[in-house]
Amino acid sequence: MSETNTENRSKLKCPHTDGRTPFALIHEEKKKEVSDTSDTLSSKDIFVATRKTKLGRVYKSSYDNTISKIAEMERIQSTQESEDDSHSVDAFASVMGHEHLGRVRLYGQGLC
Repeated sequence: MSETNTENRSKLKCPHTDGRTPFALIHEEKKKEVSDTSDTLSSKDIFVATRKTKLGRVYKSSYDNTISKIAEMERIQSTQESEDDSHSVDAFASVMGHEHLGRVRLYGQGLC
């Protein structure tokens, strides 16, 4: 069983770095931070919050892929903010792809 779990974890492309902290808790904390400003909480914000590095930690090579995806989301969001807001595009969905039916990413397992 442990070997199977290790093998499955190695297949993950963008693993989170929050350990056992529930995504729902992270979502609520970010929502409180955003409520102080006029911004809205996006999927990109949750993705970045759950994949940030801690100082002095070294992560696997898959983290380079995560950094490039975050940079692409930032680029899409900055170009969208500089342009007209009549045609808004979700930066997270454009980089990570659309959701599969019955799945909600970045909200944890207890959402359904």
